[in-house]
Amino acid sequence: MLPMIVRAAEHQRVLAPDQARGQLEARVQEAAPEREELLVVDANWSGKRILVVDDNATNRRIFTAQLVKWGLETVSAATPTEAIGFLRQQRFDLALFDFEMPEMNGVELARRLKDLGLVPETRMILSSSSVMSQRDMLGEGDDPFNAFLTKPTKSAQLREVVARLLGGASAAPSRRGSSSFDSTLGQQRPLRILVAEDNPVNQLVAVRLLERMGYRADVASNGVEALEAVHRQQYDVVLMDMQMPEMDGLEAARRITSACDVRERPRLIALTANALKEDRQACLDAGMDDYLTKPMRVDQLQAALLRCHSLRDRHMARLSA
Repeated sequence: MLPMIVRAAEHQRVLAPDQARGQLEARVQEAAPEREELLVVDANWSGKRILVVDDNATNRRIFTAQLVKWGLETVSAATPTEAIGFLRQQRFDLALFDFEMPEMNGVELARRLKDLGLVPETRMILSSSSVMSQRDMLGEGDDPFNAFLTKPTKSAQLREVVARLLGGASAAPSRRGSSSFDSTLGQQRPLRILVAEDNPVNQLVAVRLLERMGYRADVASNGVEALEAVHRQQYDVVLMDMQMPEMDGLEAARRITSACDVRERPRLIALTANALKEDRQACLDAGMDDYLTKPMRVDQLQAALLRCHSLRDRHMARLSA
């Protein structure tokens, strides 16, 4: 059996697949949408209250069913106006807002509630199926959210965010099914991709996922190597792990953004195990354009890549503007 070669700019790193194949296949499966999950109610959440605001009745039912199973008292609202009415009369520990709603979007609703003084201690979560980046959704205003979720939302991810915001057990173990890869994505959206990740298994997972989408990615094992690779050749996208030895992803992002004009630098996508507001803000402050939570999900990775454009396409767009 030939070893798997992970290309890293102008040099190659050889990793024996027989040492990591079992872990690799398990991690690739973790990126797939779940079919069934084992749920355990956390006693620490007894008496906690959450407001779910979504104009889609099906989404409200799904979120409510999940949250009630975990022992949370759940109230749902179909419109921002209804949500404001609830918050004028009741106290909630958490509030989960959909981004796209007809009266006002979730960001506008959260800012309105803060201006009205109705959520002094309520921790707010934004949920979105939009292909827009979080930075674009937030615009120029402040970020009122404590966490962000992408739809369709896995129960494990919702539980993890609730656990972090309320305290208590992390997500319960889940059984996972097969994923849906768009094997033509590399042809639809040609991109030169660099994966900056220090963990060999995570490197292989990322490379394998991208290969199944039609991409051939290079790999850097820390921030120093990522900087060298970006200065040595052009990349359209860098998937940047936040925690790496020698130089972490935040520092590498700061150096890339300070050294390169925004029109000539790759789009930087953070890879982080955390979905909380402070982690997201740290990524944005460092110059990241987008971010994904680990373990990477196929649908989220594909959506993030669809938000990217090659340097060549960006240059042609400027010329035709």
